[in-house]
Amino acid sequence: GAVSLGRARGVAVDGCSFANLGSAYALSVGGASQQVSVVGSSFTSLAGGAVKLGNVDDERALATSPERMDSAFRVVDNTIRLAALELRGAAAIFAGYVRDTTISHNSVAETGYTAISLGWGWGTHVLGRQTFMRNNHVVSNRMERVVSALNDGGCIYTLGPQPNSTVSLNYCEADRAPVVGSFYHDNGSRYFRTTRNVASNSPAPCVYLQGCCGAPALDARRTAPRARAGEGSTDGPSPRGPGGRVARLVPRRGAAAQQLRTGRGQLLAGLPRPRRGLPLRRRQGDSGERASARGVASRGA
Repeated sequence: GAVSLGRARGVAVDGCSFANLGSAYALSVGGASQQVSVVGSSFTSLAGGAVKLGNVDDERALATSPERMDSAFRVVDNTIRLAALELRGAAAIFAGYVRDTTISHNSVAETGYTAISLGWGWGTHVLGRQTFMRNNHVVSNRMERVVSALNDGGCIYTLGPQPNSTVSLNYCEADRAPVVGSFYHDNGSRYFRTTRNVASNSPAPCVYLQGCCGAPALDARRTAPRARAGEGSTDGPSPRGPGGRVARLVPRRGAAAQQLRTGRGQLLAGLPRPRRGLPLRRRQGDSGERASARGVASRGA
């Protein structure tokens, strides 16, 4: 990053301005950093992404000592405009292997790729030993005119098992990617509670869920009972903006792994029609640009 923090503790990046930068990320925080906040800052005209958190080291992701973990990040009330203008595979906000992290109330617009990317590893750690990723929350962000250059991304993109994590109350306008979905849980994503999100004016469906590894993936339903250990639930009404589509999906252990996608089309057999959304249908994902889209994040740990 143009500004990089490693093994940082108790640092606040508050009210700063990052503009006209040619680096892969404007601000990079990792190397087992903890309790770092990025608040009320602006990021404008960036060759790459705005904020990079955590690491993409599959070995260190299995650490059990808190001292080796990237944790307790807050990215709140920031404005990001014109990101990934040249390094197209950079998410505006990227968080790799992290825990206890909150990304909320940010405004992101005009990006080459995904607005907010959370998690790493695809299916590497779905079975066997689990990473330290957990308790991560992407809440109340506004994202507009994203994924203008690549395809295999969305307004919010996740990877890997992350127990007790949420994607809620986010608004996505004009996700330009024609396939996958605005709220995209990719390979190995598990244990998310994804509720009360709105997507509007996009050629792709609201939600895309990618099965993985022959393991249980999700359960999509209109409502769900109170959550039990290891399960998620959706309760209460979902918002709906003008022309918007509503995301209401529930990861659970007991359902068969499969790819699901909300959009116009035939209802999958055995699944109830969502009361306020659009039907569900099968569709194969287009992952041809996956390597390119993840290239920037994989350059550093």
